[in-house]
Amino acid sequence: MAPKGFPEEIVPLGLAPNIKAYLYEQIRTLCRKGTKDLLRPRPVQDRSLRKRQKRKLMIQNLVKGNCLDTLARKFLWDIGLDYLHGTGHGIGSYLNVHEGPMGISWRTYPNDPGLQEGMFLSNEPGYYEDGKFGIRLENIFYIVPATLPFNFKNRGFLTFRTVTLVPIQTKMLVTSLLTEKEVDYLNSYHRECREVVGTKLKELGHQEAWEWLYRETEPIEGCQDATMSKRSPNKQLSGNLQ
Repeated sequence: MAPKGFPEEIVPLGLAPNIKAYLYEQIRTLCRKGTKDLLRPRPVQDRSLRKRQKRKLMIQNLVKGNCLDTLARKFLWDIGLDYLHGTGHGIGSYLNVHEGPMGISWRTYPNDPGLQEGMFLSNEPGYYEDGKFGIRLENIFYIVPATLPFNFKNRGFLTFRTVTLVPIQTKMLVTSLLTEKEVDYLNSYHRECREVVGTKLKELGHQEAWEWLYRETEPIEGCQDATMSKRSPNKQLSGNLQ
């Protein structure tokens, strides 16, 4: 049975496992049946999804998380909508999944030291329509140094690297609403899922899981990068991902 507010075919899937000392979250909103026409996403749903479909963000070292929150909400604000929760939070070590002092939210954090290299945070924008449906996409990323042409006042610049590589279900997208850059970003993300997770699945001999991953990471139309093959995944584990 689907949770309240979700059609039977739409299911939110959330994971919060404890791996050694670290806790993390992972959320996807999935369509259980194979056709878009079952629940044709409206433009507002695609705006919720496309907040993630951007080129890699560059930030200045020690910038406060609340300065970034607006970037995630812009596509909803453009049409008069919003979501109530924060966009991201720190990841717990031995304690809770949510652990500060940093975060990415409209709220300010009194002890926020600013975003720095080595921090792990969630990235979880969403959209909820009262009594109808809700969508949230969540990954965990960690902050790494960015190599850029300039370095203003030697302050240093940072970027984000995703560590929870789970496919984004493209059947929930109306791809005609996405820009070429957004399509390229999504295809690049799915290629990384294949290269990192798919390779490990092959090493472990998980053929069925690898075939599922291959299906879920098929490139969508519009990407100029043709390095992701659309060949059938019905091959042995010794075959190449590409």
